[in-house]
Amino acid sequence: MGGSFNPIHTGHLFLAEQARVCFQLQEVIFMPTGQPGYPKAELPVDSVYRMEMTLLAINDHPHFSLSSHEAEQDQPTFTIHTLKTFRKKYPSQTHELFFITGADAVRDILQWKEPEELLHLSQFIAGSRPQYALKEFKELMEQWPLAKTRIHFMQIPLLEISSRLIRDYLRQGKSIRYLVPASVEDYIYKHQLYSCERSVGQTS
Repeated sequence: MGGSFNPIHTGHLFLAEQARVCFQLQEVIFMPTGQPGYPKAELPVDSVYRMEMTLLAINDHPHFSLSSHEAEQDQPTFTIHTLKTFRKKYPSQTHELFFITGADAVRDILQWKEPEELLHLSQFIAGSRPQYALKEFKELMEQWPLAKTRIHFMQIPLLEISSRLIRDYLRQGKSIRYLVPASVEDYIYKHQLYSCERSVGQTS
């Protein structure tokens, strides 16, 4: 499961668990991005913070783990390079790979680096936010037959939660309790990430 996790939140965890159960996945590996290989309007906080928040969020789940592969790279990372690395570790003869992400990202997959090769290396599980209706992807399926069998969509209500929403709440002094795990909430305040201030009356 790739993403900036800036910060990781309940929606990410819910999507990962639903994908694990629905597709009978042996393990879900969370991989925070290092240097994104695409322009971003807002750069994420340092990967060290995002790695530590992700670990705090998943460390009580026996089928969730953390990879520092992308965060350790000293150059921009692309999904195609990551999947090629993982294919060497998990050969296609013995393992099926699934890349879990948001449907809004998969919608633009044709603009990703080497999109055809991506779908040969891995299947994709796309969690759909309420505002991204599944019908929006019919055109993608029609122009790209391989996508019909290699991209799977899941309607996930909790994905209405977004990292951007949480960052906005923090900057406005609003509570983020229950939007992120309690351990992640405490970590954000401890390290004063996202120019946040704890809401009045809110304690650890």
